[in-house]
Amino acid sequence: MLAFQSDWLYPASRSLEIVRACKLAGIDATYCEIDSTYGHDAFLLEVEEETHLVKYFLQKVFLENGITGDDQVLRYDI
Repeated sequence: MLAFQSDWLYPASRSLEIVRACKLAGIDATYCEIDSTYGHDAFLLEVEEETHLVKYFLQKVFLENGITGDDQVLRYDI
């Protein structure tokens, strides 16, 4: 789950609570908090950091599921 430190509409603390609840329920979850001063609009403006985190997450999922670069999957250069 991605959260933004300055988001007042969806506070990072609430996102962290969701991740903790997922983990207690046996659901694999990861929490990443991006330090930003853009408030709720950070998800529109912190594109570079979000892209990095999403790309890393997808690579991890692919590796865990045995998907390699040779497999026929949709690819986007990001």
